[in-house]
Amino acid sequence: MRQYFLKLKTTLLYKNLIDNYHFVVLSLFIIGVIYYFKSVVFLFILILYYLYLFVKNKYVFILTMVIFSLFIASLLCLELNFKRRYLGQNTAQFTVIDNSSNLIVKRGISKYIVDTTDSYEVGDILIIKGNFKNIEEEHIPELFNYQLYSKYHRILGVVKEPVIVKTKNIFTISKIQDMICTYCDNNFSNLSSSYLKALVIGNKKSLDKTTLSSINSLGISHLFVVSGLHVELLVNMIEWLVKKIFKKSVNLITIIILILYTFMTNLSVSVLRVALGYILKQVNIEYQLKLTALDQLSIITILLLIINPYYLFNSSFILSFGLTYSLVIGSKLLNHKNYLFSLLKMSVYCQIIGLPLSYNFSNKFNLTSVIFNMMFVPFVSYIFLPVSIVIMFCPFLNIIYEYLINLFELLIEISNKFSIFIYLPKVSVVFISLFIVLIFCLFKQLEMKKIKKGMILLLLIYITIWLNYAKLDIYDQIVFFDLPNGESTLIHGAFNEYNILIDTGDVEENNTILEYLKKRGIRKLDYVIITHSDNDHIGGLEKIMSEVRVKNIITNKYERKKIFEYYHQYNKNLKVHYLKKNDSFMFKNIYFKVISPEYDIGDVNNNSLVFLMQIDDFKILFTGDIEEKAENKIEGVIKCDLLKIAHHGSKTSTTDKFLDKVIYDEAIIMNGYYNIFGFPSKTVINRIRNKPYYVTGYEKTIIYEKIFFKKRFGKI
Repeated sequence: MRQYFLKLKTTLLYKNLIDNYHFVVLSLFIIGVIYYFKSVVFLFILILYYLYLFVKNKYVFILTMVIFSLFIASLLCLELNFKRRYLGQNTAQFTVIDNSSNLIVKRGISKYIVDTTDSYEVGDILIIKGNFKNIEEEHIPELFNYQLYSKYHRILGVVKEPVIVKTKNIFTISKIQDMICTYCDNNFSNLSSSYLKALVIGNKKSLDKTTLSSINSLGISHLFVVSGLHVELLVNMIEWLVKKIFKKSVNLITIIILILYTFMTNLSVSVLRVALGYILKQVNIEYQLKLTALDQLSIITILLLIINPYYLFNSSFILSFGLTYSLVIGSKLLNHKNYLFSLLKMSVYCQIIGLPLSYNFSNKFNLTSVIFNMMFVPFVSYIFLPVSIVIMFCPFLNIIYEYLINLFELLIEISNKFSIFIYLPKVSVVFISLFIVLIFCLFKQLEMKKIKKGMILLLLIYITIWLNYAKLDIYDQIVFFDLPNGESTLIHGAFNEYNILIDTGDVEENNTILEYLKKRGIRKLDYVIITHSDNDHIGGLEKIMSEVRVKNIITNKYERKKIFEYYHQYNKNLKVHYLKKNDSFMFKNIYFKVISPEYDIGDVNNNSLVFLMQIDDFKILFTGDIEEKAENKIEGVIKCDLLKIAHHGSKTSTTDKFLDKVIYDEAIIMNGYYNIFGFPSKTVINRIRNKPYYVTGYEKTIIYEKIFFKKRFGKI
């Protein structure tokens, strides 16, 4: 082996690649952007980049082409495996790899979620017969895409109505972590066990959701990801113990324990990075390969991406490697004799770098997280984590550990009261890439101690544009949301001139409407129109009002006033308007006219606010949940371009008699993809089938759009 490395070091190829491996990595990340975002701009950048490498250094160019070929071949294999996934009725043998929240089974490199309440152990071999289905598609654009997330974690589908036969139990890599989790559950209290699993092996599934949310809000979630901090502490402890006991073979024993720890964390990306980094560092020292820290990190990145190209779309991988690259590149800038000042610089640096890396996964940013990191990083690094490792071997100290946990939870509770949040709108990948370039240029100037005022000014302007990105939107939009239950429609004006929300859907754990508004950079709603007070139309209002400023609420005249008086706690200047038939008003370029109710019909659905909304030349008739009784009371002929079908497509609404009164071009049915009533009714579909109609449960969120200077909307 030594002779091989000595010979390798004398080659021209080797000499040319020293301090150049990062060029290969950059090309892989550009390919990832092209693949994920389908970006033509980045395809052009990649071509120019390859031409640059060819001119700069042909050896680096050749290596880049070789790695590119291996990466693409590996990616194509994964894509082919995805296309060959099980669909429909099938029977196959699988191994259980996770039973914590969902039952996840594996066959080869493919994983499936099994929809069952039966209990199985990790390592069980199961013969499963069932209906294999795709993972649920994205219902609302811009939000978390569970289908893509699952695909990039190699979860290819879900098994419905399974018939399961267990054959035997075998040892698997996943069983190592499962055994540790079982040990923690059996020997510690629930509270202690959840923290031990989170801190020592990175398993956060048992942590209280409120606590986890608070940790994420403070911007200290990285302390609960098994990372360099954990492994560095572990390595120091191992080296100290091995030197005391064995005195020899320190590196070999450390490597063996590190490999075992990597399996304990279920091959966590951050632990893989640190473990492989430690091994490569020892090889580099042993054989004097002269690899820089950047070279070593780049070689590990290349190796992992060839093994699994989907890592490029893994948030843990992006954050772990992105921040590590930034720390390596900025090491000169961050060095300081004073620990507190060094920690401050590190916190500020990581927060700024982490902003563009993590915004695609979470657009919530805590302006005070730098301060909290300065407080919690030392606390977790030098107290909480070391104590957790010791406690793992000393269950009798559980009660002391609980006091430490209570102190930690008290600190995060107090800290959250002083948090200041901003929500960054979702922007294009080109915008983010330019922001990263600006940050890199600024830090280089800081490192050279040649800070230019123009650069700081440019960065401040860029951040201001980001915060007000919604004002750059040149399209008027009408967004009919695809919700689990209920209805909600957003009327959005170009340049963020106005925003009107019609109904808010039901109460949801994920608060999808609120998350969508924040992703779009919508911080104010001019009007919220509540057609009636059923939960599936008003349920999401409270959560929206807690984070978005609502100026006016409109509802029908016969709703109970007490319901809406409650919402004044969120805005003392809130105006509530109770409207009835023939009431009308103008707002910007929008004209509202109320069609119904004329008087109290006697039930919530039939008292729904029915109104005609005209935006420039485009008319929409919103009908709430009215049924035949209310439809019969509507008089005259109503002309509109788009008809929102009443009551989610229930057969008790949209009668032939009502349709005779409405002249429309297209219809929208917002049925709720989890509705238990079988909406839309076949009877209603038969009544409207002579005109184009669209169902959110089938087509997902439906958007009508027009550029600001045009008069007519079109479906996109």
